Amino acid sequence: TGVDVASLPLKHKCLALRAGDSPWTVGRMQQPNLFTRVVPDESVRGSISRSHLTLSWQRGTVRLKKLSANVVLVDGRPIPPQQEMAVSNGGQIGFCGQDNLTTFLVFQVFVRDPNAAARL
Repeated sequence: TGVDVASLPLKHKCLALRAGDSPWTVGRMQQPNLFTRVVPDESVRGSISRSHLTLSWQRGTVRLKKLSANVVLVDGRPIPPQQEMAVSNGGQIGFCGQDNLTTFLVFQVFVRDPNAAARL
């Protein structure tokens, strides 16, 4: 069964990342509570690798590097393994199921204050 993520408090459905702490690894091993909350079905959650991707802050831009063999989408487009690419403010990062087609979870990237983050 799914979760109505909209009904969760903001702190239970977000990854808050600070520019000075970059790079950040995202996956079941690093954020187990988050992924258990938003994807309670363990068979679906297994499509999220322990270390699925990294995000970094480089020259005022959020960059994503895919670490997993599982599909990662950026703005709906699949990312090849080990490829790094920019993710725009407001861009979406999607996780696909074992069929590599069905998106079951999407995060939206928000840079709270791009000017402040660029000064770090």
